[in-house]
Order: sequence, then structure tokens, then C-alpha cells
Amino acid sequence: MSPKEFLTYVLKELTLEERESLMVDEKQRRKTFLVNWPYDDQRSGVKMAQAGFYSLNCADRVQCVFCRGSLHQWNSTDTPMVEHARSFTFCRFVKGLECGNREYKSNMLSEDDVKNITRFYKPTGSERQQRTHSESVDGAVLGISTNKAALIRYAPAATRIRTFARWPASSPITAQRMCEAGFYFTGFEDQVRCFFCAGGVKHWRENDDPWEEHARWFPDCAFLIQQKGQGYVEEVHAKTPNNMKSVRKTQAQKSAETKKNDQKTIEQDMQSICLKLGYTKEDIDGVLEINGKPFDNISMMIDALNSDEVEDYSTAMRAAPRHATNSVKSTYSTCPEEDRHKLLVNQDGASYNPGTFNGNEIQPKYQLGCRKCEMTTEGFVPATHVGLPCGHLIYCDSCNGEEKRKASFSNHVAECPAYKCGAPLKGSIKVYFS
Repeated sequence: MSPKEFLTYVLKELTLEERESLMVDEKQRRKTFLVNWPYDDQRSGVKMAQAGFYSLNCADRVQCVFCRGSLHQWNSTDTPMVEHARSFTFCRFVKGLECGNREYKSNMLSEDDVKNITRFYKPTGSERQQRTHSESVDGAVLGISTNKAALIRYAPAATRIRTFARWPASSPITAQRMCEAGFYFTGFEDQVRCFFCAGGVKHWRENDDPWEEHARWFPDCAFLIQQKGQGYVEEVHAKTPNNMKSVRKTQAQKSAETKKNDQKTIEQDMQSICLKLGYTKEDIDGVLEINGKPFDNISMMIDALNSDEVEDYSTAMRAAPRHATNSVKSTYSTCPEEDRHKLLVNQDGASYNPGTFNGNEIQPKYQLGCRKCEMTTEGFVPATHVGLPCGHLIYCDSCNGEEKRKASFSNHVAECPAYKCGAPLKGSIKVYFS
């Protein structure tokens, strides 16, 4: 997505709350100043973003994501942070209080940062010349991000999948696919959000792919790049039609949403009338369950409420155990433990184990064993190194050293031996189990 397309998406497609959840990330704020921003001095986009502002794409008007204060008509002597503090003294950001700001950090790593990392690629010319303590390495090459996840509590897949207990049954996308793409369910309509970049997507359609939508709207998400690679992101953008790059909702969708909202209002009015006529909410819910769809008019609803079938249904529901349900809409936390796995089932009926991905290859016998040793000797040797950038636990000390030696050959490309991976390896990092 180009800077112009990104700014259009932020200002035109997102609600104010959705926009602010994205703009708390300084890196995202910086991107809004890449279009039409007139200054490159102390009023530059970088300085504005550091002061908590993002561009509104209206001359030089900016707005603080934390206090919603807006400023414009900047003078050449103005300093963004000073003007922010002077104009909006109540802002938590300028007062230095906790406000959710995600400060941007460079991905360049010092030699101390990479002392436990083995690189499986030849150093560049500049790296060979710099054999001092000031040497730096691009963390992005190794799949390392110096920026923190927006919501670290949703980093485990098992935690994300639990948020989908009330995922709309009508959605064409399964909870499993959303979870794998880094999304958790916000609880509103069909809106999901990435745990790392906080990017939100909603209004899912039949042929949408969660990974593709993630790449289309939030291409610099570190989790996305770590899982799918920069090449995948570029491929998604190359095949995206120009008229779909900054507008997600089609006119047909908007019309369908309006019709759906109108229908919902009519249904609520009919239920309100029935309550006034003396019918209980339990009876109304029962008749809607039996009918399987909304009633066309109030007369049909009242006729159904007076039928014997509804009375039998209500009696059966009162006698049923409190945890009984015929839908995955029941919450994960209140579901009996022996039945919880049923919440983690995709549309094809295959069970989903949080934290793992289904595939066609044979899974390893030893989850904590060296993959290479298992493939060559079928024996167990404790793995001590995680592959970069994919993040799989793959090598023992011996196999890691072997890959390092092979890296000295220009034509050698190391590949991850983990289950259903095979990603090119740029290096590895030693891990310790306590």
C-alpha cells in the first residue's frame, strides 16, 4: 500500500476509535506525514509523530491521538512537543503518563545485541569492513523486531482463539484462519485486530484470505513479515487491483449493511410489541429459535407464540442443564472442560490445536528435539537453537555449528527443517530452558 493509499484508508475508512487504536504506534503516525506534508525542518513529520501527532491531510493540520487536540498554521520557530504541551496541558502524553504510546525504535542491532546469534549468510562488504564494537546488523533480516506487540496478552494462539467463542456463525471465515493470521476477535460485529500491529479489519467477504487482508492493509507488521516474509507482502500488493487498495467496502456491501440494520430495527420493534402484549422474553427467544429466521410480520410472530410447539420448547429448555447448547456461541470459559475442544473446530470438521498448524507432512516425534538429528538418526538430541527469521526450535549445538560452516560457501542456502516450514534461514539464536 502506497503512503497515499494508507492515509486514505486511515482517514476515510476507519472510525475515530479504530484510527486511534492504530495511531498509538509512532511508526504508523510517521507514515501519515509521507503525503503532502510541507515541512522538513523541526516541524518535520518525524518530529510531529514523536510529539504524538498524526497528519489530517489538510494543509499542516495535525491531531494528537491521545488528547485529540488539533493544531495548524505552524511557524518556522515552533517545536511540536513544546506547542503540544503549551496548548493541551491536560494531555497524558505530554505529561509523561501511561497512555499506550508505542515508541518507534530502529531495527538496527548492535554487536552486543547479536552476540548469541549465529548468522547463516555472508556479511556484506560494509559489515566485513566494520569489525569494531560499533558494527550494526539489520534485525529485519533475522526476523527480529525491536518494537513491542500492541497487545502482548494475545500473542499466544491459544489466547486469541478463545476470543472467537462468540464469533458470528454467519461469517465466511473460520476462527482458526483468523487466529493463524494473528487476529483476535474484538467482540463487535466481525471486527478482528492484530495483536502485534493493532491493525483492525472488518466486513469479511466470502473469498477473503486473512493473511492477504493483513498484508494489504498493514504491510509493515513485524508478525506478518516474520510469518509470511516480505516477498509475500509484495506479492499481495502486486495483485491487488488499484480500485481496491484503499477502499474495502463496496457499494453493494454498504447497501446490504443498510438493509440489515433496517431489518434489525423491525425485528426489535416486533419483539417489543410482543413483550407489551404479555409474552415473556423466553417465549420470544424460543419462537425465533424454532422458526430459524426472522418473521415477516407481527401477525405471524403472534400466531407462532400461541402455538403448542412453543410451550413444549419452553418446558424443554427449563428442564435442560444450564450448560446445554447446540451452538459454539457459548463462551469458552463457561463450557464444560471436556467439551471445550468443540469450540476449536473449523468448518471442515478438523480439530484445531492452538499454537500448531495442520499440514500434510509427518509431524516430529520429539517437540523439543533437534530436527536434523531426528531426520538423520531418528534419535532424540535436545534442540538448543531457534531458527531465524521463522522462529522454530530446530538445531542442537552440533548441527548449528555445521550450518554455520556451510554458510561460508556462497551457494549454500540454509532451510528450516521444522514441520511445514522450509523457510530460508538467515541465522539462529541459542535458547536456554529453565
